[in-house]
Amino acid sequence: MITQILSKIFRNTIYIKFSSEQIQLQYVEKQEVLKDEPLIAIKKKGSKNIVVAVGKASKREHSKDPANVEIHNAFKHPRTFVSNFEIAEATLRYFVYKLVKRKMFITPLVIFHPTENIEGGVTQIERRGLIELGASIGARKTYIWTGRTLTDKELLDEDYLKQAEINY
Repeated sequence: MITQILSKIFRNTIYIKFSSEQIQLQYVEKQEVLKDEPLIAIKKKGSKNIVVAVGKASKREHSKDPANVEIHNAFKHPRTFVSNFEIAEATLRYFVYKLVKRKMFITPLVIFHPTENIEGGVTQIERRGLIELGASIGARKTYIWTGRTLTDKELLDEDYLKQAEINY
């Protein structure tokens, strides 16, 4: 009960619109937006993979050391939203941290809005993958939206999101 009251007072809503070419994160309450390419640059160091850059900066890092730095786009696949869950998770963590710039006291409400590969609707596997991605970046609740871009008013109205969410 107290958690629900605090969640409404200190609410954090992150709206994530994504395609294979662009990712846009919006921290709704603060009116902050981050747009970039959904890329991550990874360098192998021994048996470990180290993230060296995210977004457009990944291309710069790769050009400095193409033999050791690989660029990945976890949101590029001809048939589905996410091609590699672990890479998508790392990419989203970095982008959310970059947008929020601090640890959130109240875990966020996350709305995923895929903008491509939705012709046949969202499959149960895609839905589960996005919900698990939301959980992995700390979401207390994850919604999946397809269709037009949501307004700030709609994003802040959790009852609207519950009603409009894709249900199975």
